[in-house]
Amino acid sequence: PADPFAFVLAGLGSLTFWQPSLAVVLLWIAALPLAALGAWWAAAGLVQRRGPAAAVAVVVALAPAVTVALLDGRLPALVALLALPWLVASAARAPRSWSATAVAGLLVAVIAASSPSLLIALAVVWIAWMAATPRRIGRLLTLAVPTAALFAPLVVAQLQRGTPLGLLADPGLPAQPAETAPTGLLLGWPDLALVLEPVTALLPAGTEPTVLAVALAVLVAPLPLLALLGLAQRSARRVVLPFVMAGAGLALAVLVSGIAVVAADGTAIRIDTAPALGLYWLGLALAAGVALDGLRRAGTIPGLVAVLGAALAVSPALIAAVAGGTVVHPAPDRTLPAIVAADAVADERIGTLVLTPLEGGDALAARVERGAGSMLIDARSYPVTVGAALAGPEQEAPADDASALIAELAANLAVRSGLDVGPLLDEADVRFVLLADRSRATGAQTPPAAAAGVAAALDSTAQLVAVGDTDAGRLWRVVADDEARAAIAARPATAWAVLVGQLGILALTLLLAVPTGYRPRRVRAEEGTIDDPATTFAEDEDD
Repeated sequence: PADPFAFVLAGLGSLTFWQPSLAVVLLWIAALPLAALGAWWAAAGLVQRRGPAAAVAVVVALAPAVTVALLDGRLPALVALLALPWLVASAARAPRSWSATAVAGLLVAVIAASSPSLLIALAVVWIAWMAATPRRIGRLLTLAVPTAALFAPLVVAQLQRGTPLGLLADPGLPAQPAETAPTGLLLGWPDLALVLEPVTALLPAGTEPTVLAVALAVLVAPLPLLALLGLAQRSARRVVLPFVMAGAGLALAVLVSGIAVVAADGTAIRIDTAPALGLYWLGLALAAGVALDGLRRAGTIPGLVAVLGAALAVSPALIAAVAGGTVVHPAPDRTLPAIVAADAVADERIGTLVLTPLEGGDALAARVERGAGSMLIDARSYPVTVGAALAGPEQEAPADDASALIAELAANLAVRSGLDVGPLLDEADVRFVLLADRSRATGAQTPPAAAAGVAAALDSTAQLVAVGDTDAGRLWRVVADDEARAAIAARPATAWAVLVGQLGILALTLLLAVPTGYRPRRVRAEEGTIDDPATTFAEDEDD
């Protein structure tokens, strides 16, 4: 089954349908303004003055989680972080507006699809919300409909296989997040090294990292102090929800920081904590905004201090990124050799078995790529959740038929087993075998003896003909009869029915999200107040 994030990618790529990848580039450019705008709308429902709303917008845009997602190239985490403030703005009006309810339901689906682990915190808030407003339970239950529709196929597949924890896997290509530290989690940093290493390089040798961590804590301290100040004001009830958000985000980050539900290339991949820490930071920023709003003019200086502290805290990471210290760069046009891409013009479902010797030389990673190479829309979390990350050291992890077939084929190709691999190649519909050069992709070195042993075994396989060295590694062509090769199974009718049902639910929700009433003109009660930009309907109007 496809990940729900595939729907998010489809919607994002449709914005620039003539070149879908351009939408990702534009999102990276507009990420900070979008984060600030979403935070402004979220704060507008809690504050009355422009200054506190602007302070919240800047602080959220400079959130460490957003910075790390941008610098590490984590698209799903970035989408979830950008959607969180908009969810807060729409959820505030959901109890009295069906349109806002539909918008909130769509945003929950986007956030859950981009960061499934974040759904745990959202579910806790959702249940508490229904308990606090029992008269609106029927309406609030509909918030889960789009998310349930997107996740249903994956939930069924993971439960049938006995790997329910696989539902928490981050979508997209498996990528190991940075090691998390308690200090980093408390300060809202998924990767504390991004901010400490650039500063350390400028300081004299022998500077204690603890000193830098304390300095970073001093810069961040005004934000939680202002949030706590909101509890001592008459508007304390308005900071309850932000504090619940902050607490849920921090607790979730601590919970998932040590959990690995994905295994890729022999390595257990931990869950990314950036979305959870983004929720934590957003809650603190909204609570601080309420406190600044209660202070009136006296809150100008504290607000400037909080904004300046947040800017100084992330500036080392941003400056290092501008200087070329980021992993984000233009991707190659293809991930497979040119000869494979040329054949893929005639058959875009052509299969290539990619074998990658792992570090140490005693293990081999194997995957099948279709066409000219893998694309982000083709990424699936279901296959990569089959591995040691889900099983104990003495427990064998479950495997599906496709993974077992690839494992059997790779094992018999990597050594001289004497088995006729022709039927396995036909069943997997593989036409090329690539022995990838791991050092070109990751910089890690594989012992030459290991690669030479696999290459010798492939050379001795009767069904393979060596093509030669390419820019991606050494390539062999399968000489099996094309007519005997098994065709890729057609998509069953039930899969089409599920897809039509999912699209139908999303279309109906989107139609319901369109406002049907006019926006009333609001009159400022006093100079310095703001028109709530998130208000579409009057408070007594139920559309």
